Amino acid sequence: WTGALAMVSDMMGMGKAGRMTSYVMFSFGLGAILGPGIGTLGSLRFPFVLLTIFGISSILMSLLITDDHRKRVQWKPTVHKEKIVLVLLLNVLIVAIVFGAMEGHIPKFLYIEGLERRIVGIVFMVMGIVHTFVQLPVGVLIDKFGERRVIITGFCVSISFLLPIPFVGIWWLIVLLICAGATLTMVMTPTTSALGKHAPPSQRGLSMSMYNASWSMGYVLGPLMGGAVIEAMSYPALFY
Repeated sequence: WTGALAMVSDMMGMGKAGRMTSYVMFSFGLGAILGPGIGTLGSLRFPFVLLTIFGISSILMSLLITDDHRKRVQWKPTVHKEKIVLVLLLNVLIVAIVFGAMEGHIPKFLYIEGLERRIVGIVFMVMGIVHTFVQLPVGVLIDKFGERRVIITGFCVSISFLLPIPFVGIWWLIVLLICAGATLTMVMTPTTSALGKHAPPSQRGLSMSMYNASWSMGYVLGPLMGGAVIEAMSYPALFY
């Protein structure tokens, strides 16, 4: 996954970087939606057989990849570009903390409010579907307005959806959660695109590995921080 992001960053044209990145993120999200459903087909061993088939197919397709497209040029570091990369990685960490806290604690909150497990599962499925299909129009917005504007707009819109949550009923809460999760796409996708632009060509693999490390760290910190907030205050405080 890290290598694929670095390769896409190398090959994408700067004028269509947003759309190229959105295609990659859309494909990843679509796989996350289809995977659980496919895994329920057949016997308990079927998912492992399918994993073997997909793994062999991926190896064969990877043999067609060459490194000729990567032009390793001498990069002259500047403080400005270094700051941009650090800010982008911080954005990834913040969004991952939010997602980690929501996925770790929101289900129990919904159970407490009286929703059945089946309904909670459907809620998160809808969140995943909306999050995935929002990727494509976000890519168009990135190419039209630039990463910076889309990232700032994404944060502002997501916050506006989260703030009313403690004051609404359960079904409005679900709608607001889905909208907040969808608009956070306006942060993640342009961040990936911007990293591809601002990281040095010879170090894009490193920048994408730091991107994924930031995401993973956010998923570690999110549930921990969310649990601390809930125990010290309440579930509604989590949304703030």
